[in-house]
Formats: sequence, C-alpha cells, structure tokens
Amino acid sequence: SWPAADGISAEVVENLSDDRPQGHIAFGSDAEGSSGIQSLNLQTGEADNLTYHPFAGDWMPELSPGGSELLFTTGADVVSPEIYLLKSDGTYVRLTENTAMDVHAVWSPDGKEIAFSTDAAGNMDVYLMDLESEAISQLTQYEGVDWFPSWSPDGQQIAFESDRDGNYELYIMDHDGSNVVRLTENEAIDSSPAWSPDGQKIAFNSDRSGEFQVYLLELTTGETIKLTEGQQQANHPEWSPDGQYIAFDAIVDETSDIYIMKADGSEQRQMTDDPANEAYPSWTGELVEFEVKPYWHRPFCAVDTDGDNFPDSRTETWSLNEELYFIMFSFRNMEDGKEWSHTWTNLNTGASSFVPAVWDGGEAGAKNIYSNQPGQESAIWEIEFRLEGELMDVIQCPVVE
Repeated sequence: SWPAADGISAEVVENLSDDRPQGHIAFGSDAEGSSGIQSLNLQTGEADNLTYHPFAGDWMPELSPGGSELLFTTGADVVSPEIYLLKSDGTYVRLTENTAMDVHAVWSPDGKEIAFSTDAAGNMDVYLMDLESEAISQLTQYEGVDWFPSWSPDGQQIAFESDRDGNYELYIMDHDGSNVVRLTENEAIDSSPAWSPDGQKIAFNSDRSGEFQVYLLELTTGETIKLTEGQQQANHPEWSPDGQYIAFDAIVDETSDIYIMKADGSEQRQMTDDPANEAYPSWTGELVEFEVKPYWHRPFCAVDTDGDNFPDSRTETWSLNEELYFIMFSFRNMEDGKEWSHTWTNLNTGASSFVPAVWDGGEAGAKNIYSNQPGQESAIWEIEFRLEGELMDVIQCPVVE
C-alpha cells in the first residue's frame, strides 16, 4: 500500500508568518524505502501522494504551470530511467522509451514543450520535446555532460549545467540551442540552475564554499550571493511562482528535507521533518486534484542469482545454469481481488500453459512470476498478460545454455 504522506509539522505551521507563501510544492520522497512523488499544501500543511512505486521509484517531479499535470522520472519500466506525464484524470503518458537515461524534464512557460536531459546520443545532452507532435530535437551536442535545463520566464532561453570547459559551470542558450553563453567561471561545481520569474536572476547550488549551498546570480551585474548556510548540503533551488521565495532540499543529520526561504536568503524554514528523504521541490500556485487510476508497467525478464527474490540485473536472456528465472512486473493503483492471468507458450514446441491468478499485490504492488517451465535448449518463452480478460502485454524471454 501507499505510505502515508507527511505534511508540515504543527510546530512549523504555527511558526510561519501571516504572509506565509502560497501554493503547493511537489517533491520526491523515499518513504517506505522507494521513491514516490508527494505534494505539500503550504497553507494547510496537508500532504498527498501523487505517485508511488515500490520497486523502482519516481523522482524529479515538475508540476505544470497550471498544476494540472506532472512530469516525473521513473525506473519502473526498463533498465534506464524514463520520463512520464501524469494527467489530473489519472492517465499516465510515457514520453520517452529507449535504453538511455532520460531525466530532468521541465515545462516551457506555455506548457507546450519540455526540455530534458538524456544520454541517448552517447553522452548527456539537453533535448526539446514538442508535446503535441512528440517531435524531439537535440539542443546541445557536446561530448561531455549538459543537463539540468531551466527555462527563462519568456520561454526564449534555457539555462543549463555543463562541464564543456573542464568544470561544471552554468550556461544559457537560445530556445533552439544557439548562442551559448557561459555564466559562471570558477574551480567549484555550479549546478541546478533555476531562473527567477522576473527573468533577472538565476538560483543555483555550488560547492564553492566547500559544501553545496544555494547561491543567487544577478544576471544584469554578474554578482553572486550566497543564500544558505549551515546545512551539510543545500541543493535543487526552486522559485515560488511570485518570485518571493525559494524552495530547496537540504541534508541535515544525514536526512534530506524540503526547506523554503525568502529570495534574499532570510527566514529559512524546514517544511518536512520525518525519517524519509525528500528532494527535488517543484512549486506551483494551484494544484488540481489528481484522480487515481490503475496503470500497468511493462514486465521484463530477469534472473535471480542469489535467491533474494530481486534481480541483480535485468536481461532478456535467461541462463539454464541459473536456479531462478522470473518475470517482474507491476501495477500502480491496483485494487486487490482483480482477476489476471499469464499464459506461457514455448515458441519452439508450441506447448502452452494458462495460469489464472488474483491480484494481491496492493495498490502499488510489484510481483515476480517464477518459471516452473521445463528448461529447453535455445527455447523462447512468450508470456501473455491479461487483466480481467483484457490483453495488457506480451513479452518474449529467450532461454539459452
């Protein structure tokens, strides 16, 4: 089942000033040992789960400008992280599908495009996706690392982090990837740029003081101001929609929590306080209530090499020398008691077996199916999955000597 969402402690709410910030903050949380996305109402202190997956986890949330959709990264489907879109009606839309690492998805101000980072071309670069056509264009083409994109409020430029000059620094470029300009230059790491709503400043985190803290760069003067102090690490700044506050995650006593502060670094307040780690805040003024619907995550073949019921690696080839072979798959938001089935067919011999079952994995459950099929040299097993008679997926798992 889903873990309970953690809200602002009563003490923190009581200590907030009368002009407490407006809106909602979404963030990743590893409550129950796996990351999911939660949202926090800053006025009431109430928190809700937006996503949760017990196997692979969801993180790096990005709420749409109107608070009706959510971008996030998940590892629930394949070996590498993919980017998903969750709509307020409970519909999940998979936006990327490849063997690359797809992360850091951020909305354009008009909500029509997203910028994101991926190593699909062999190294990490910044890409652009048109959400209507799903057309993808590569904005940076550097052999090192370009990532953590952030849109300017007018949508004409994108800030990002790159090591193209030998050290991780901040850069900006035009919307089409042209006119790249370096913003920072020092021996430290400058990371995670966040453009202010007025377009005049960029918040970022840097270890230029010896540990990662949040800084502010004035774009008109080039002046850099340190905003945080005292945390073991302060990362991933995020502006409030009105530009009056900055949220960030910080590690204190080995646990990461969400904090907010005024844009000048004053009035720093801890917003979450629990044993779980919370990180990657995303701030929106309004948040539409999200409907919860079941969603099927594509299964994969796996090998359990040490008998701990969890794969050491994901592979589409099962070895006859291994003791355990299984399929791992999962649902989001599935009610117990639903009838489902899996049918195994040996494509070499045509032999088939039908296995009915009843779902007992909980709302966000992941399950393993262990193979009791007789091993055969160079056999290919095709496994068909159905939920209450409806075909969900078909996969093939080769077995070799």
